[in-house]
Amino acid sequence: MRATLFAPYVDIPPMKCFGISLLEEIVAHHEVGNVFNIGNKSLSFTVEDVALILGMPCTGFPVHHYGSSIEESKLHKRFGKDTAFTRQVIHGYLIDLVGSDEKEDIEDIARLWILLLLSTFLSPWSVYICSPQKIEYLDNIERIRSYAWAVAFHELILHNIEEASKMVKMNAKRGRHDEKPRKNQFTFGCSYALCVWLLEHIHAIPPISCLIFPRLFRWDASLKKKGKMIVDHLQVTSTPALSINAEMAALVDALKATKESRKVENEDFRQKLESIMTQVEGFAKSVISLRQEKEKPADMQVIFVEDRRDFDGCELLVEEDRQLITKFLSMEINYESIFVNKWNGEVTRYNIHELLFGKNVGDDMIDCAVQLLEESCSLSDYKKWEYLPTLIVSSIHTGKHASISQKGQRLFESFPAATDLEHLGKLDLLFFVLHTTNHWHLLVVDLKNRCFISYNSIKGNKSYDAAVRI
Repeated sequence: MRATLFAPYVDIPPMKCFGISLLEEIVAHHEVGNVFNIGNKSLSFTVEDVALILGMPCTGFPVHHYGSSIEESKLHKRFGKDTAFTRQVIHGYLIDLVGSDEKEDIEDIARLWILLLLSTFLSPWSVYICSPQKIEYLDNIERIRSYAWAVAFHELILHNIEEASKMVKMNAKRGRHDEKPRKNQFTFGCSYALCVWLLEHIHAIPPISCLIFPRLFRWDASLKKKGKMIVDHLQVTSTPALSINAEMAALVDALKATKESRKVENEDFRQKLESIMTQVEGFAKSVISLRQEKEKPADMQVIFVEDRRDFDGCELLVEEDRQLITKFLSMEINYESIFVNKWNGEVTRYNIHELLFGKNVGDDMIDCAVQLLEESCSLSDYKKWEYLPTLIVSSIHTGKHASISQKGQRLFESFPAATDLEHLGKLDLLFFVLHTTNHWHLLVVDLKNRCFISYNSIKGNKSYDAAVRI
């Protein structure tokens, strides 16, 4: 749970709901959109307000309420694709799983608990069930915090507010003693946040503490004042509090300062990293060819483990660069963006860590090539092939408008000096690993058919399909 944004809701004391009269007064004063006219004041209920009150991010990947899911969620795969996750159903599954030490069960307990929180408090529908489309956003525990939850909660609160406002006003006109049946209209989402938002803008009651975050825990819902008394208090004596705007302004300034600081740090790191990769090029060209004495697969596994105690090319770096990489490895390896490459792709700390240890190869075909290398002592007879040292792409590009023949010549010049052309002529396939700015290509050259296939390691990137071509 600590890996998500919902941990503050775990160990909290029992909370009381605000009286329905307060919510009715707020809904009755809805004007249009996110604007409420309370007394002689027009107050806007913003996404930033929801973010502060509920402690959720208002930026990030979108969370959709409607539409069909592209993939079946992990919870639906486990409990059935037609399962309706009502409060009772979720509670039953939690009772069955609590106490298990299995990794899968622990992750599903976290998903079910968050789903219970969503369906009961943060984003319920009228029947206390969460939108099925939201369930798939709980699949990746580590990624939950990257979604703009506050935007989704804000949209849901205002989704039916106009119809609810009409019903409240209509029932108010009929009076308490009208014998006609009263019509009801549901509001969706976290109505508690709407009540806290009003209290943030008035001085009718003081908060428990101004140091509690998220802000919804600052207020005591067991207040004795009725909703109309609170609204009248605003009309007579109070002005909207500026604390939210001031806090948001300070938060924005702090984020800008942090961003500028990180930008300078990341640019410095990027420049040093490019310098290091240039030095690694010399090391890559000196890698021993697989034509030399072949080791047993079991021995190779041991070598892989031994080599990964340090990254390749460490001994070739100057002390300053070595300390930079050592410092980087001592920090938390997360998905924080370091810089953006020329294809507008973000390069994260995790990407660089994978790159240092030669693991930034996400395609099945590259995995197959590794398997072939491990079994090189028992190759098939019907295909003869060679695995050449890693090549840095920048070393074979002569310029933006270089011809194919020019690039081919540079590629040929990048071959190890010991390359035997007569030997190459007898082969069927050549395997290259080409390293570009922040990723890899596996280049397979079919010498007999005079063609090649390139496999790009940026799987999932919008340019991936274009980069994998024959």
